[in-house]
Amino acid sequence: MHGQTENPLQHTSGSDSDTETQSEPPGNPAARWHLSAALIRGAALPRFIAIALILTACTLCVATYRYFEHTWDEPEHIAAGMQLIDKGIYTYDIQHPPLARVAMAVGPYLAGARSFGEPGPSGEQEGRDLLYRTGKYTLLLTLARLGMLPFLIVLLTATWLWGKRYFGAAQANLALFFLITTPPILGHAAVAAVDIPCTALCTLSFYFLLRWLEKPSYAWSIAVGIASGLAIGTKLSAIPFIGIAAITWTCMHWISNARNPAVANRKVSVRAASSAVATMLIALLSVSFCYGFKFKFLVDDSHPVNAAIDYMTGSHGALHSVLYAVARHVPLPAGMERLVWSIKALLDHNNYGHLSYFMGKLDLKGWWDFYIVAIGVKTPLLLLAMTLGGFAWLAWSYTEKLRTGNAAATDWMPLAPVLAFVTLLFFCSAYSHINIGLRHVFVLYPLMALAAAALTVKLWQSFSSATAHVVMIILLMWHTSILWTSFPDYLAYFNPLAGDHPEHILIDSDLDWGQDLKRLRERLDDMHVKDFGLIYRGTADINSEHLPGVYMVPPFTPTTGWIAASLYAKATVGNGKAYAWLDNYMPVERIGKSIELYCIANIPQKPHSFDCTCLHPCPDQK
Repeated sequence: MHGQTENPLQHTSGSDSDTETQSEPPGNPAARWHLSAALIRGAALPRFIAIALILTACTLCVATYRYFEHTWDEPEHIAAGMQLIDKGIYTYDIQHPPLARVAMAVGPYLAGARSFGEPGPSGEQEGRDLLYRTGKYTLLLTLARLGMLPFLIVLLTATWLWGKRYFGAAQANLALFFLITTPPILGHAAVAAVDIPCTALCTLSFYFLLRWLEKPSYAWSIAVGIASGLAIGTKLSAIPFIGIAAITWTCMHWISNARNPAVANRKVSVRAASSAVATMLIALLSVSFCYGFKFKFLVDDSHPVNAAIDYMTGSHGALHSVLYAVARHVPLPAGMERLVWSIKALLDHNNYGHLSYFMGKLDLKGWWDFYIVAIGVKTPLLLLAMTLGGFAWLAWSYTEKLRTGNAAATDWMPLAPVLAFVTLLFFCSAYSHINIGLRHVFVLYPLMALAAAALTVKLWQSFSSATAHVVMIILLMWHTSILWTSFPDYLAYFNPLAGDHPEHILIDSDLDWGQDLKRLRERLDDMHVKDFGLIYRGTADINSEHLPGVYMVPPFTPTTGWIAASLYAKATVGNGKAYAWLDNYMPVERIGKSIELYCIANIPQKPHSFDCTCLHPCPDQK
C-alpha cells in the first residue's frame, strides 16, 4: 500500500498501463530477472489477488447452497426462464425481463427439466412443478443458483476495473475485499434472483460510461450500449439507475470542462452526440434481444393497431405516426413490444404499491427512509464508517483542487461514486413504493466499496507508524470475521445496530425469504417431533417438504402443541394480527434466522399471561 499515490484524485486516468515502460538492461541476466520480478510484483500481483478474492466469493456462495430451500422468488424466476427457453413464450410475471431468468434456467434445462405449461400470469406453480415434480429438487435448484455466479464475477471484475483506473491497484483490491465481506451481497448472489445480475451489469455500465465521458468514441458507445441493454434485460430498475448516473455525471463533466480554459469554449462534438444516440439504440436492441431473436412487423394489415406503441405515444400525434410507419415497413425485434409490457407491468406495480413491513408497520406505499435504515442496519459497521468517511474525503479533496485552481477536466471522476450514491439513493427513497428489501439498492454497494477502499489507503499512507498499521490490520481482520460468524446466513445478516430482534426493523427478503424450511425439517427430525402446526407464507409446496405431521395453523386460532412460525407470516398475515396470540409465549428456539419454534401447552385466558409447559417433551432451552 505504501507504493500508491497519496491522493487518488491525482491518478492519471488516461493511462491504461500497469507500470511505466522500462528498458531492459542489456547483457545482464540477473538484472533482467530482477526487472521481471519487479514487473510481476507491480502488474501481475494485484490481478492474482483480485482473482483469489473473486474465487473466494464464489466458493462462499456455493458453500451456502446446502443449507437452504428455495427462497420466495426462485420458483417463478426459474419457471419464466424455462418457459422462454423451452416454449419460446414469456408470460410469467412479465415485470422482470428474462436475461437473468434464462441464466437460471439453462442449467436445469440441460439437466432435462422442461416446462409443464401451467397457465400464467403467475409462474409460482410452474416453478413448484419444476422443482418438486421432477424428483430433482436439489439438483435443479443448485444448477439454477450456479447460473448466478457469472454475474457475481462480472460485478467484482467491474468494481476492480473501476477502482484500478480511477484510484489505484491497492484501492481496487480493497474495494473487492469490502464488497465480498458484505454478507447481504453474498447471500443474494447465492440464490436464483435478479438483483445481483442487475447490480453487476449496472456497475459494468457505470464503468464504461465513465470511460466514454473521458473520451467519447463509438467503441465505448458500443460497450455502454451493450452493457446497459443487458442490465435492463435483467431488471427494469437498471433504466433509472443508469439514466440517473449518466445525467449526474454528464452534468458534472460539463461543469468541470467549463472550469477548464482549454476546453471551456468547445461545443459538443458531432461525434459525441452521435455516439450517445448510438449508445441508446444499441441498448434498446440489446435488451430486445434478451426476449429472443425473432423479428416481425409490429403493424400490418392483420394487426393495424399496436397497443404497445399506443401505450407509449397515445393514439395519435407526430411520434405515433412515425413509429407506426416504421413498424409497418421495418421488421423489428419482437422483444421491443414485450419490453413495453414489462415496463407497464412494473409501473402499475409501483403505482399500486406492495405490502411492505418496516419498523413494526405495514404499508402499501412504502417509506421514504426505508433504504436509508436498511443500509444502516445491514451493512457491516466498518464498511459503513469507511464509506461515510470516504465520501467526505473524496468531496473535500476535489473541493481543495477547485479552490487551488489545480483541477483538470477529468479530476472529478474519482468523485463519481459519491455523486451516483447520493442521486440514486435520493431517487429510490423518493420514488419507490416497493420497499421489500435492501436488495433493490444493491447497486449502491460497489460505490460504497470504492469510497471505503480509497479512504483506507489514504489512512494507511497518512499514519505511517507501526502501531497505526497494526490497528488497521486488526480492524480489517475483525471485519473479515463476519464471513465466519454469519455463515451461512449471509442473506439474513444484520449488524449490531439492529439489536437482538432485527425482525422489528426489516423482514421480507432481508431476514425471512422462506429459506429455512430445510433447517426446520432437520431440527424437528432431531427432536423426534411427530406433528406440529406451521405458520408460513412463501412459495414452497408444504406437502412435498417431508415435514413431520405438518398441519397449517388457521389465522386467529390459538393452537397448542409444537408451533413453527415464520417471522414474515407472523408479521403480515391479517395485518400482523392473525397470529398475535403467539406474543404471549416465549419461543423455544429460532430455526435458522427466520422461523420461531414454540411449544404451547394451553391457551391463556388473560392477555400477556405466559405458560410454556408443553404437551410434548421440550428440549433444553439454552
